[in-house]
Parts: sequence; structure tokens; C-alpha cells
Amino acid sequence: MQNIIDTHGQDVLTEPAFEAEETVRLEERDAGAAGGAGDKVECFVCMDMAEDCTTFDCNHSMCRECLKDLFRVALSDVSMLPVTCCGVPLRPQVVRKVLTQEEEAVMIERLREKDMANKMFCPKPQCSHLIDLDVLTRNGFPASGKDIACVACQSMLCIVCKAEAHDASVPCQPAAEDPALVALAYDQGWRRCENCLTYVALKHGCNHITCICGHEFCYTCGVAWQDPKACACDLWSERMLLREEERRLEVAEEQLGRPLQLAERAALRQQLNVANHQGQECSHRSKETLQYREFAGNRRRTCNNCDQSIRHYCYECTECGFRVCQVCRYNRRLP
Repeated sequence: MQNIIDTHGQDVLTEPAFEAEETVRLEERDAGAAGGAGDKVECFVCMDMAEDCTTFDCNHSMCRECLKDLFRVALSDVSMLPVTCCGVPLRPQVVRKVLTQEEEAVMIERLREKDMANKMFCPKPQCSHLIDLDVLTRNGFPASGKDIACVACQSMLCIVCKAEAHDASVPCQPAAEDPALVALAYDQGWRRCENCLTYVALKHGCNHITCICGHEFCYTCGVAWQDPKACACDLWSERMLLREEERRLEVAEEQLGRPLQLAERAALRQQLNVANHQGQECSHRSKETLQYREFAGNRRRTCNNCDQSIRHYCYECTECGFRVCQVCRYNRRLP
């Protein structure tokens, strides 16, 4: 489907155009993945044999219900967009198999918002239409001056102030931030991404942050993250280092089936302290060190990345014991 541009030059649908023969080829592959009509394929998420599986470009297959669940999670977590498996984006044909037109429209809108560097929302509370100012100006809007009409409610807006239009004799004033939000960010210790200006909160893990826009930076000082690390900050804050020690201690004791001795605890702490001061990150961000692991019993465990419950199996880092769920292993970035 080709891109559609509205009267303000905004990309309404930003999916790549696929040739008809490519669409037919993919549909034939999905239909014949099981080897014939009525045959079943194993879903790599729920492990059930199903006739309604879709096979992705990475050769993983997923049943319709698991695919629906994946997209429902992604619609509530913009960091997962565009939806991928093994780092490969799922094709539009896959999206349309499981989403309603309304859900697809929501996903496209959130993808647009995620990719926008310069944007504004209509200030009318009953409207709040999203406007991509970069696309708008590239397409010649406004032709003169700085005012536009909101495509949704037709209210006149000033793209400099990012507010309602005002008399030309009144100087433009860039929209001020909500003081309550600024105060909350300061109180909570949030860091702002210098690329997209989104506030980021560190819930767990090290100071290497990857924003939803893709920009990587140090949570302590805000400097862009490089390899090797460009700043002199420790890898973990003191609070996060203690949490990491507790996590690794719990994993080690579960693997050994006994409590760690004092000497073993001291060795674990020393290893973490060295990594912290030298900025030595674990390799699990690349997912190459993650291995499938099944659990005995029905003890409740949580994914170290998204906090979702994992009971029967996970993917565990062979270096640090970091455990992630199926979705984080194949469909999310790791910290």
C-alpha cells in the first residue's frame, strides 16, 4: 500500500509498498508451511500444534492467538514497534491477519509518533490531533507565515509556539513545559533523552540506556554511549548495583541448590565491583549468550526485562544469569 499524504503533508500510512507477486508468494508460503491443507505446525511460543500458524522471515512460526497477544502487547509498549521477530520486522500482511482496522490504525499512529523528531498535538482538549511538523514543512506547509489549520478540527495553530494561533503583532513564545512534569522528573531523578526529549526512568539494570527513539546514552551524565564508554561514570548506580548483586545471588543459589558461602558472596561482589568501575557490560544485549532453560515446579519467577511472570521456562544469560521471557527474547531490545 502506497504512502498517503493528507492536506498537511503528513504520512497517514507509512508502510512500504509490496509488489503483488511478493504478497502472493508470502501467502502461499504461510498456507503451505505445514506441508498441506489441514496439517499442523508447532507454534514456537505456546508449543501447540496449530493449523493457523504464520511463518516469519526468520522461519519462526506463531499461531494466530499468540500472534494476537504479541501485537496487543506491542500496542501498549511503543518500544516494541515496529514488531519484529529475531530483529526482522513482520510484514504488513502478517499485521492484517490479526489486527482489526481500528487496531491497525492505532499501531500506525504510534509508529508515526515514535518516528517524529518535531511534532505537536492540537492544543484543543477535544481534539489533540498529532501533527508531524517536519513532514508538514517539507511539503510546503504553511505556504506563508507560521499558522496552519488543524486537519482534524480546523482550529488555527501556530507551529512556532505549538499552540493556538495568535495575532502577528504578538511575539512567538515556544511552548513552556508543564511545571508539574518538570518537578516530578527532578524529584524522581529521571533523565531526558537529548535526541527526542523524552523522559526516561531507570527501573533496573546499568546506566547504558537505549531510548525508544534508538538513542543510547549514559543515565548518570547524559553523554551519548559509545564503545568503549566515553564517560567516566560507573556502570551501575549504587542502588542498582545492590539490586544486581541480589539478582545474581538468587540465580547462583538456585543453580547450585544451596546458599552461597561467605567467600562465594565476596567473590561475586568483587566481580561486580570490578565490572562496575571498568564499565564492563554483559553480552546479553546482543542476545547471543541467552540459552533456553526450563524450570521444575511451579514457582513464580519474573522476567528481568519486563517484569512479566515466567513459570515454566525462560532464556537465561550464560554470563550473568539475566532471565527474559519469550517476548523479550525475540521481540524486544534488552538493556
